Amino acid sequence: MIIDPQLPDFVVTAVLTVNGGDHTDDEEHTMVNTLRFVPEVKYIKWSQLNSIYNSIESHQMKNITGKSIDVKWTIKDQQVKKDTRLQGRFEQIMRAFFSYVYTLLLLTALLAGCGKAPVSEPASRELTVLIGTDGYGDGSYNDTMLEGILGFCKDHPDVNLSLQQPESVADAGKRLDAWLAEEGSAERALILASNSYEDILRGKPAPKNGRVLILETDDVFPGHSSYIIRRYGASWLCGAMSRIFVGVIFKAMDGNDMIEESARGFADGHSAASDQETYTWTLANGPEGFSMRDSTYRFVHTKYQELYSTGDFFGDILFFPLLGGSLPGLFDYSRYNGFIHIAGMDVDCTAYNPQVVPYSLCVNNHLALKMYLEDWLAGKPWPEHQQFGLESEYIQVVSNQQFDFKNQNMAALYEAYYSQAVEKEKAYEKE
Repeated sequence: MIIDPQLPDFVVTAVLTVNGGDHTDDEEHTMVNTLRFVPEVKYIKWSQLNSIYNSIESHQMKNITGKSIDVKWTIKDQQVKKDTRLQGRFEQIMRAFFSYVYTLLLLTALLAGCGKAPVSEPASRELTVLIGTDGYGDGSYNDTMLEGILGFCKDHPDVNLSLQQPESVADAGKRLDAWLAEEGSAERALILASNSYEDILRGKPAPKNGRVLILETDDVFPGHSSYIIRRYGASWLCGAMSRIFVGVIFKAMDGNDMIEESARGFADGHSAASDQETYTWTLANGPEGFSMRDSTYRFVHTKYQELYSTGDFFGDILFFPLLGGSLPGLFDYSRYNGFIHIAGMDVDCTAYNPQVVPYSLCVNNHLALKMYLEDWLAGKPWPEHQQFGLESEYIQVVSNQQFDFKNQNMAALYEAYYSQAVEKEKAYEKE
């Protein structure tokens, strides 16, 4: 997806592993556990992929259960020494990531047929994206962000896209410095797609040409732009809608501002609408908690059995997961324990199991990014900082109309508590 015009011959390797795991349901499901795409990349004109991308929507994935398939293409002319790796894990229900998978595979097939790297013409618009060091495939936040980037480039094939995954925050800092030092006539934009990059941007001067946007941070960076999608109001609404359940706030780690805001919102909403208990579990001591799928399954199994056996953990359980890429482990556990429910997180998770997921808290970063990028093309300046809450289109709670448990109507509960959640969020912001 990023092809250096200075490399007429190169090596591109794509490996797709599909594994059905222990899935035994009769319904058709596809579990895509890992994706590795190793490009030596810098730029490619999106117009070269437009016709391929348009065919993706009609592409159907076959049912795969308990099998593993490895697919690998290699273009052989000149060995490339340095790789950039995109890695990830995600469930079939995470539809937003499908376009990414197919685009990468179809791109590789296209390159394999050509045998030579296409040389891009000088671009009038250059979009560079530094993705988070944890990559994609979590089926949630990162993948919806990528959906917005790819959708924008599909609609605007004249924009050259450079998609880069740094090996570390320090590596991202070096890439940022190099980008800021570049000169040229092209209108440029750089997206720092992770708030873990706050420290490398802090104190950096405005670019000589172009603009910089960092996502999901409440900090202000003079000379640059930032935005944050607030979680308190939507999480409060989720807590209130969960009034018949014992609530379990399940955090990947402690101390993360976004997680703590979401956890407090859910706890406040649940307390206001319910007489049931609210518990808080924490998976790990640090950011590794966002990528511990297998450990999540074991953690929940052990914790649940311990509490249930003592009689301290009884009733209809709903998990409010703040787990990032570890969330699939909780869904895995729900196949073992049919007595729990799980709030969908970041994307609509209803398709996983309509009787497990009563609602989903959807964070629409793809829509926020589209707004920023369209303003860039229109020549409109970006505000120094913006924040969006429950009243915006960038975060919403999606009710599952198929959920049928103890006569709970999620849509009715949404209507009953929405206005109160908006007011609670406004009060929270004034604290």
